[in-house]
Amino acid sequence: MLIKGGHAIEDASDVLVGTEVIWFHGSRIDNPNTHGTGCTLSSAIACGLAKGYSVAQSISYAKSYLSGALSSGLDLGRGSGPIDHGWQIQETSDLYNDFTGKWRESKREKSGKNLEIKQKMKINKEQLQVYAVTDRKSVNKKRYATLIDAVEAAIKGGATIVQLREKELSEGAFLAEAKEIKKLTGRYGIPLIINDNVALAKACHADGVHLGQGDMQVEEARAILGDAAIIGVSAHNVEEALLAEKQGADYLGSGSAFVTTTKQDVTALPLKTLREICHAVQIPVVAIGGVSAENINQLVGCDVAGVAVVSAIFAQDEIETATKKLTAQVKDMLAKTETFDALYQKLMPLLQGKKGVLFDMDGTLIDSMPMWRTLDVEYIGRYGIHPDMEFHHQVATMTLIQAANFIKEQFDIPKTSEEIFNDFQNMVIEEYRNTIPLKPYARELVKWMKRDGYKVAVATANEIHLSEMVLERTGLMADVDTIVSCTMAGASKESSAVYELACANMRITPVECVIFEDSLRAMYTAKKAGFVTVAVYDDVAKDSWEEICRITDEQVVLE
Repeated sequence: MLIKGGHAIEDASDVLVGTEVIWFHGSRIDNPNTHGTGCTLSSAIACGLAKGYSVAQSISYAKSYLSGALSSGLDLGRGSGPIDHGWQIQETSDLYNDFTGKWRESKREKSGKNLEIKQKMKINKEQLQVYAVTDRKSVNKKRYATLIDAVEAAIKGGATIVQLREKELSEGAFLAEAKEIKKLTGRYGIPLIINDNVALAKACHADGVHLGQGDMQVEEARAILGDAAIIGVSAHNVEEALLAEKQGADYLGSGSAFVTTTKQDVTALPLKTLREICHAVQIPVVAIGGVSAENINQLVGCDVAGVAVVSAIFAQDEIETATKKLTAQVKDMLAKTETFDALYQKLMPLLQGKKGVLFDMDGTLIDSMPMWRTLDVEYIGRYGIHPDMEFHHQVATMTLIQAANFIKEQFDIPKTSEEIFNDFQNMVIEEYRNTIPLKPYARELVKWMKRDGYKVAVATANEIHLSEMVLERTGLMADVDTIVSCTMAGASKESSAVYELACANMRITPVECVIFEDSLRAMYTAKKAGFVTVAVYDDVAKDSWEEICRITDEQVVLE
């Protein structure tokens, strides 16, 4: 049973009484023309039921339609005239608008009241940085007695917006919970968004609603919730994104950014597509689906406003601590995006039509050259020997075994050449296993290439096991399809054999591959073999940088 409250003095709230009690709150509208409100309401409810909406949803939509019809201020005839049933008709109806325009203008002049719809509230990017989506099943019940406790912990940790998502609660229980969480988010000054359920969003006075592709249209939701409401829409491609923006969405949720445990039937959206969505629309976009502390940095360069997370917050034992960590990572990701964006723009023209990318290791992906420059000096320094720069220049051109033999010949060190070589090896292994860092943006670059569908190879003049140590430690091993070395190819990088071996392993040709290198010698070889070349700056090659820039297709400085 629906009990209508339109004749109350201070408000116009209705109540649905059945297996549960649901209130539909509304304000009185100063308009004496109320003829036909009861018939209009019942007819609108019937339309909602015919469209497949629930009783509660149908009532909510009907009440919003009725409120709009009353607010329109139609003034026909004398006495209590009819409401404006055509208030939602668009400007495409010239006859209707010509007719109503005259009485609307007259009405404003008579009443002195502004009947225009209030300005639409916008949501800014900062409010979308850490978008917490609730999941009651994931919450540690021993640590957090209620979902509300968990939500407050997330807010204290830095969550900037909360979406309440419930799939199993009854409408009444959902509404009661939503009202309490609305009080909570109100105290902290952050928006509350309801997932899917427009009627409930209106009933609990939430700040807005998030709609999936199979949910209500934006225009319908806007008519119910008003122009001040925040309406988000899920978009999985550029076409859906543009349509949602055109319909009046305030923000987009796009994904799945990564493989997610909350939805088993979805695949990860290519980061390239996510970036294209962000660039296609003017409204902010949040990445959703599988985002975690471990992979969030892969979103560098996508131009998202923030991330929507479920398990990364609500499945954690210490929600506040986890959210603080996530918040810091989001800010870091957003700060890096501007720099990486410029890098991406430089490289994309070169990658058009290509199938694979090939990275040198030392000096290109990893900052290992400082270690190699000081290895010999550090070693003999253990014996109190401090050689001049000439010695260092000589050793710099040698292999480890050659350097070991040379040191044994030049200095009185109580070890054999073989022992010195083994010491060198152990020092190098220790550095590669634990210390040597990736160059700035190297991780993001490799992962971007892999996610965009390119084959990824590493071609090194060093020993493969050293490269594997770094790739494993930095989490890049899974993104590399093949690793080859000059030893495997039987030639140094003065020959293209190592590059051709990498291409063969990737099952592509040299013209289908882009090479990233740091040395002039390697660039000459790659260009001669027909590869597109990208020079990565390294201090070791600074004296030849001008020549490198002259012969290569593009140059980048990772810093």
